[in-house]
Amino acid sequence: MGDHIREIYRIIEYLDDKGKEEWRDLLQGIIIYIEELEEVSSGSSEDSETETDEYGCIPEGVPEVNIDEQGFHSLA
Repeated sequence: MGDHIREIYRIIEYLDDKGKEEWRDLLQGIIIYIEELEEVSSGSSEDSETETDEYGCIPEGVPEVNIDEQGFHSLA
């Protein structure tokens, strides 16, 4: 899970450089939420490395961001 958090921090730095405060703040809120969930579930005896998350979804990681020649940002 730590690798995903580091990737989100990299995205936050990028958004901060581009002046996208709303998106930066949203991702920071998500990190706070994730950290709170980890604190609550840290007492659990279940293995945290499962193939699906608690909702049955397969984690796909943090997507790459593509920027075209006009400056349009899209997820890969």
